[in-house]
Order: sequence, then C-alpha cells, then structure tokens
Amino acid sequence: MLKKISIEALRPGMVIHSHVGLWHNDPSLPEPFPITSKKDITMLEERGIQDVYIDTMEGDDAPEARSQDEVTEELNAQLRELVGAKSDPLAEEVTAITADLQEASAITDQANQLVGNMLNDARLGKMVDARAFTKVAEDMVTIIRRNMDAMIVMALLRCTDEETLSHSVNVGIFLAAFCTHLGLDPRISEQAGVAGFLHDVGKVRVPRGILEKEGTLTDKEYMEAKQHVNFGKELLENSKGITKVMHIILSQHHERYDGTGYPKRLYQNQIHRLGQMAGIADVYDAITSKRSFRAPLESHVALRKMLEWGERQFNQELFQHFVRCLGIYPAGSMVELKNGMIGLILRNHREDLLRPLIKVVKDTQSWSGPPRYIDLRSMRNQPEYEIVDHASQHGSGIDPLHHLNIP
Repeated sequence: MLKKISIEALRPGMVIHSHVGLWHNDPSLPEPFPITSKKDITMLEERGIQDVYIDTMEGDDAPEARSQDEVTEELNAQLRELVGAKSDPLAEEVTAITADLQEASAITDQANQLVGNMLNDARLGKMVDARAFTKVAEDMVTIIRRNMDAMIVMALLRCTDEETLSHSVNVGIFLAAFCTHLGLDPRISEQAGVAGFLHDVGKVRVPRGILEKEGTLTDKEYMEAKQHVNFGKELLENSKGITKVMHIILSQHHERYDGTGYPKRLYQNQIHRLGQMAGIADVYDAITSKRSFRAPLESHVALRKMLEWGERQFNQELFQHFVRCLGIYPAGSMVELKNGMIGLILRNHREDLLRPLIKVVKDTQSWSGPPRYIDLRSMRNQPEYEIVDHASQHGSGIDPLHHLNIP
C-alpha cells in the first residue's frame, strides 16, 4: 500500500515510492528509493523535499499515515469545491452513518467490558453496582436517538466468545432502542438498557453444563436453569443504582403473555409493559445469536417464528412495534434486488421500511470502482430495484462487518 508521510516521519527501513512535488528527473533521487540511514533523510531535506509516498509492501509501515486513496479522495473533494460542485446529500448521509457506526462500535466495546467485569464480580460474590453502567447507557441512548440502526447493527453482528455476555449486551441495546422507538423518556430508555445488561447475571449461579447442554434439558435441569431469574434478584438485591424500571425488567423478562412464563406465571397485563418488551427482546436475541448447541436464525426467520408464536406468548401490539423498530430488513442484514444485486442495509427509513439505504456488496456485473450506495426510496419507480428476498449472511461468504468498516 502507498502512504503519504512527511519527511519528519521518514525512518530507515522505509522505501520511498515517489517524492511529492518533484516534477523533474533527478538521477540522485531514484524511485523507488530505500532509506538506509539518516543521511538519506538529511539529503532529501537539503533538496527541499517535504512529503513522500512510501511503499509499505516493500519497506516499513507508518500505521498512522493516510493511504494514497484517502489523499486522492481529499484532493478530489477540494477540486470539486474549487469548481463549485454541489454537495451530494447521499454521500453526506453515508459519511454520517459511517461515523455513527464507529461510535456505536466503541460504545459496544465499553458495554462488553463492563458486563464482562460485572459477571466476573458476580461469580466471585462481589457486590454489583448498577451505577457503573450509567455513562455507557447515556451514550448508547444518545446515538440511538440520532441513528438507531447504528446500535442495532452492533447487536446483530458483533459478538464475544461468552454467550451470556453477548446476550446481555445485545438485550440492553434492543431494549434501549425499543423504548426510544416508542417515544419513552430517554431516562427510561437508559435504565432499560442497563437492565438488559444485568438481566441474566443470575446465570453465574447456574452450572455451565446446563447452560451449554446440546441436548434437551431434563425437567430437573430446566427447573434449575429457570432459577437464574431469582438468583439474579438475590445478587442485585443490595446493589446500588437499581431502579424500579430495572427491577421490573430483571424479574419479568421470562414471563409470557399467555401465563406460561416464569417465575410467577404472570398473565397478560399482570406483566408490566416493560416486562413484556424485555421478553420480546430477550427471545429475539436468543434465537438470532450463535449458541454452542445450535446455529443462529436469520433475522427475518426469527421474526416470522415470533409472529407465529406471538398470539400466545407476546403482546401483539408491542411485537408489531418491535418489528417496526428493527425493520423487516434490519440494518446489517443483506437483501437481494430484482436486478440481482446484493445490498447491505445501512439505514432503514421508518416511514418506508421496504426501501432502505443500502451499500451494494455484489453486482451482476464486474465493478471495480468506489463503493456504491443506493437509497431505494429514490428508485421507487424502477421495479428492478425492488427487494425480492433476504440474502443469507451465513451462506453468502460476505462479511457485513468488513463492508461496514467495523473491526
């Protein structure tokens, strides 16, 4: 890769590909030019050279330096500005989405760290302090209010090796997004997010063999697994920072609308609305996440199954809101268009969920240019740009995180 660096950043071991500003041939400055000592650098300074492009494939790298492609794009933008080129609203939106995704990724990393620490403390019998999650929950709700899809992508695509950790962070994200979608006070959304992070802490007292068992649990094992709700309440009983909102979610996330849930077999409106919402988010993440004993379901398959179960297990009004919150094609999932293109969902338009903003990741024709972004709302009168099906993330060989530039 070619990278642009200043002469001050040049070091022995690097290989100069070209000299910036050297428009005439100079036999004493060949290209490529390996830097073998500080004398070479001094010689370049004496010639008035200020910047160079180095070849990182032939010599040492400069990790913080910008690539030639990045420099070229910046220069092109400056040229467009000089000639009065109009701004591209779609390009500006993509730039904003990319920034939101990077911020959401950092927030998710913080949440993973905090939840991991909390689970370890709980295993050691240490006090859990819910207040430790206040800042990350505030940051999470802030970005959800600006771009809900950026956080939803993290819940759908990012994962850790520990199932309880990933599930807890994901449910926190989904619950905060769900509350925000319903227009609840941001403080409620933040507390719901924290409750999601904490909701399965009781599993640290359930034998790992039960949690990771590949076959069907025995009645005795199932009864022990269900105790994690009560275990969690005990672990958090004297925890600082537990609010009424959090207590409801912690104690009711396994209750079901038809009275078949646990631990109290509450029925319909005996379950608080937040408890019903937590149950929906908890089930959705459980069946869309990879587990040691089964493969994850694609998002659309999971929603279809939940719709099938819904008349019994979920408040239908709330489930419909949850679907609108995520979108039929959630951000981070892939779709196939009638023209054969495969697109990665970057953003859903809540007023038009069938026509999201996509990044083209596979075309019917060879494409070697810059990334292509299409807002399907602008293609409303072009049938070939209609979504005809979901495209499998697991069977396509396409890594959505790579195309979203998320590590």
